[in-house]
Amino acid sequence: MKWAESPMKRHLFSVSIRLRFSAACLLVVLAVVAPATFADGRADRNIVQLADSWKAFYAGDIAKAAELTEPLLKSRSSWASSEAYHIRARCEWQFGSAKSRKKADRIWSILKKRGGRSNTTRLQIAESLKLAGSKDPAKAAKAIALLAGIVKARPMGTVTGEAGIELAKLYARADRMDDAKQTLKFVTEYLKKTTALEISPVSAKVFSEAAGKLIKTLKPPKALAAAAFGKAGQLLKKEKFREAYLAYGKVITEYSASDYAPHSILLQGDCLLGDGLFAQAIK
Repeated sequence: MKWAESPMKRHLFSVSIRLRFSAACLLVVLAVVAPATFADGRADRNIVQLADSWKAFYAGDIAKAAELTEPLLKSRSSWASSEAYHIRARCEWQFGSAKSRKKADRIWSILKKRGGRSNTTRLQIAESLKLAGSKDPAKAAKAIALLAGIVKARPMGTVTGEAGIELAKLYARADRMDDAKQTLKFVTEYLKKTTALEISPVSAKVFSEAAGKLIKTLKPPKALAAAAFGKAGQLLKKEKFREAYLAYGKVITEYSASDYAPHSILLQGDCLLGDGLFAQAIK
């Protein structure tokens, strides 16, 4: 029997074909479900776009952050679209209106259907935001516990950094300044382990810089609420009604227990009137 016709060669040829097919499938899967970094250290376009969106979010330009998520919502990469949906939901929640928060809930429900460890963690962060907005001290404490649990578990990706930043904010609101600073220091150190965390340095840098900036600006809750309220007032005075509306929304969201929150609700009405949205202002 010739070797060309032997069963052994046919078997080896069949195995070779199957291995090549499996390898090709694996590459396709990785492209869809996992972020990538090129050999020269450049992050892929999805990572850069997500990082830009987060950067705008932490800089306080919520409208821009939401806009930057738009092309990623229909991305073929499930990991990228899921993170984009989460950023978009956070933007809608940050806007502060009842309508935008309902939209945020609808977006988060998409992540719930998708499942997965990262999405589960994102939904926990979402739940903490809802609890933190309550005037009930027990719910505020539960929000802290929820975020502290995420930070302690240290899940892969950027969600640990995101949770740590939100946890530090809640610690500051609770006048636990030392805990807030220690949490932010942990975040900046933890995100240096980009290889172990399987994240791009581009992504890590955004959260690390946000944590570093926050640690320099942390103030007790009353001072923070007063500063945020004053900033919104300056925008309203300059007749920047859209920006002022969002700034008052931040006061309502982040300092709901302060005396500035109910005043902010009323002043949001002035913003709507200034923008010519009379029907919405009446509501």
